[in-house]
Amino acid sequence: MSTRIAHIAVFIGSVRVNRHANKVAHWVGDTLKKRVQQVFSNGGELIDASYTSRLEKMLGEFEWYVDALAIAREKGVPY
Repeated sequence: MSTRIAHIAVFIGSVRVNRHANKVAHWVGDTLKKRVQQVFSNGGELIDASYTSRLEKMLGEFEWYVDALAIAREKGVPY
């Protein structure tokens, strides 16, 4: 394949990825906006009491994954 054709293929692929990434970003943004409106009042007060425990659980799991990744990185990368 010539270099020019390869550059065109990469450009077309990038355009497709950007188009799909934008759709995903809009969906995530819309979903988060709806969820925030369910959890907080317009004044910013918490209206879903279970939110705090769910957030603590999620942050605990996130911290676990960060620690697990650090331990795995110490062993080296798989490539």
